[in-house]
Amino acid sequence: MCKRSSESVDHLFLHCSVASELWDTVFGLFGVCWIMPSSVVGLFACWQGHFGRLHNGVIWKVVPLCLMWCIWKERNSRCFEDSERAMPDLKLLFIRTLLECWAYGSQHWYQDALTSQLSELILKLSTALLSYSVTLVVSNNAAQSSPLWVIDSSMNKHRYEPQDQGDDWFGP
Repeated sequence: MCKRSSESVDHLFLHCSVASELWDTVFGLFGVCWIMPSSVVGLFACWQGHFGRLHNGVIWKVVPLCLMWCIWKERNSRCFEDSERAMPDLKLLFIRTLLECWAYGSQHWYQDALTSQLSELILKLSTALLSYSVTLVVSNNAAQSSPLWVIDSSMNKHRYEPQDQGDDWFGP
């Protein structure tokens, strides 16, 4: 994906310059100093350790899956569609993936705690991106128990709200 090294699982998901920048952003958002293990297996082995008990622990647990999914989607886009996202767009893809994970998980986890954690994390990422503004809108309407997220780039605005089933998010 970075066009600088042969593609292996470990390089693609952990050590590629694109992946490294995404990981550095995530660690910065959580305020974590991290030395990346040499392998994906090593990452998963140590991920749930001490850092799984952070204030944002529920979100922390899904970060590797969401980030690796974004990297995989970008890799396929570059290989098969000859399309390459800019880094801010990759970070936005990561935010959207976390939101989708949250939307699905809100049926199974404590929604209020997760909403608070995601809100804090998304606002930090929004600040890091500088070109995006992310707003959490929570309705006082009892019929609408799930919050609405508005992600605004300089060019366009995207609204994400759960459908009736709560499983999927829709946007642009």
